[in-house]
Amino acid sequence: MKRLRVALSLALLSLIVGGACVKHIAPYEPKRRDYQLPTDEAERSAPPQDGSLWAAAQPVNYLFSDQRALLPNDVVTVRIREESSAFSDATTDLSSESDVRVGIDAMMGFLKALQQANPNLDRSHLVGASSQNNFLGKGATSRRGDVKAVVPAIVRKVLHNGALFVEGHRVILVNDEEYHFYISGVVRPIDIDGSNSVDSSKIADAQIEFTGRGTISEKQGPGWFARLLNWIWPF
Repeated sequence: MKRLRVALSLALLSLIVGGACVKHIAPYEPKRRDYQLPTDEAERSAPPQDGSLWAAAQPVNYLFSDQRALLPNDVVTVRIREESSAFSDATTDLSSESDVRVGIDAMMGFLKALQQANPNLDRSHLVGASSQNNFLGKGATSRRGDVKAVVPAIVRKVLHNGALFVEGHRVILVNDEEYHFYISGVVRPIDIDGSNSVDSSKIADAQIEFTGRGTISEKQGPGWFARLLNWIWPF
């Protein structure tokens, strides 16, 4: 019996020590988005130029060309400035009322005998019923979001219409708390300014994500046992 207690104590101690040694943040897996246009047209691409030092597809080879992102693997800076606000209000008021009164003049002599026994009986109000139903419902919801960041993105694909599909990640680690910025979408080269930057409001089919992982994020939600009770509890 004593050996069993010692074995259980050692097993519990090893679990506690092992749990303390495990890093609480799982390895980060970068997100990749395979973007496809609704059409099936082939994308334009410059033909390879074997045996030549001149590459016509490189903007740096042109005297009057700027250094904005135009080709795959070029880098463009995305300024994320997203503000959203929504408000919804609904009110429902339902009311119904009914009143039914029925009088019986004759019933095979039974009412006459009943009225003789009870002179105060009023045959015009023998049956009566009334009902009333009221319902009042109100609902309101409000939501506001504000995200501002600067995320460099890479040109993943040049579409057949000349637009650029860009995708970018940014991971910041502060005191074992990870913050992840992700953005992807379609940019027109004309919307990229002279500093090789573009606003997120000019990105079509955009996906913008800002998430966090770590101790702070875990403490903002209920524990697993509380979530289990909420899932089981029917009321």
